[in-house]
Amino acid sequence: MNRAGSKRLLIAAPKSGSGKTTITCALLEHLQRKGLNPCSFKCGPDYIDPMFHNKVLGIDSRNLDSFFSSEDQIREAIANCSSEYVVIEGVMGLYDGLSPAGIHGSAYEIASITQTPILLVVDASGVGRSVLSLIKGMLLDDPNRLIRGVLLNNITKGFYEKLKPVLLQELYGIREDLHLCGYFPKTENIRVGSRHLGLMLPGEVTDVKEKIRESRELLESSCDMTQILSVMESAAAPEESAAKKKRNAASDFAVVETLSQTQKGPVLAVARDDAFCFYYRENLALFEQNGITIQYFSPITDPCIPTQADGLLLG
Repeated sequence: MNRAGSKRLLIAAPKSGSGKTTITCALLEHLQRKGLNPCSFKCGPDYIDPMFHNKVLGIDSRNLDSFFSSEDQIREAIANCSSEYVVIEGVMGLYDGLSPAGIHGSAYEIASITQTPILLVVDASGVGRSVLSLIKGMLLDDPNRLIRGVLLNNITKGFYEKLKPVLLQELYGIREDLHLCGYFPKTENIRVGSRHLGLMLPGEVTDVKEKIRESRELLESSCDMTQILSVMESAAAPEESAAKKKRNAASDFAVVETLSQTQKGPVLAVARDDAFCFYYRENLALFEQNGITIQYFSPITDPCIPTQADGLLLG
């Protein structure tokens, strides 16, 4: 019997802006079209990237945040997902966390906690052999040997073919378990714009689903998808939580006391539309688990706040 999250991959990069979200969405759509019913997660405190995952899967992406959650809770999130195929998008650079002195809060910490193999997406635009030095440096900081695949982004087919034999010879000389999975071509028409808060929201991107479809087709045509799936399947079985029974989320976070079964819970009006959309799904679920009824409304289109609301949340 296949376990939830038994085939998984963390997509990371040396820095922000390397194309993690594009590759993540392309891979999610590939898995979905194969009928593999994937789940997705995002490392760290990020609200926008999960919205793009939702555009592909039609379900909420979840966050894996080692600042707010314990290691057991992070492992349980993987074990409790609805699919054996899991794609996790990293945050910032692979080793970037709360402090330059360590990896706490980083995508690498999440990969280490969950024992998830990493696909390293490297922006190879504007460099030549130097990209090899960059990859070698990333491997030096990988004591758990979790980086199992490399994908070069923003590169032409011709230049990739010139680099490929050099990369294979020198990288395999360092790590025999490392796979060169292919490249993603430089394409302006599928780029998602950025601003001071990060990526533009999905609703602000023209033809976002078409861009994701094009990204998936490019990924399939320029990468070895069988090899990428093989890297996913190399993941170790998810570890059992130290707490062998499910714990109530309210006791984990110690936020509010559970309401009695006979007491009717309060109504929380939650603003949710294109302007108010920065929420952790976990936080909303925590309200519901403690007897609070959530009623969504739009400050943009609704004439007033729901009259029966006892509280108001503006995300």
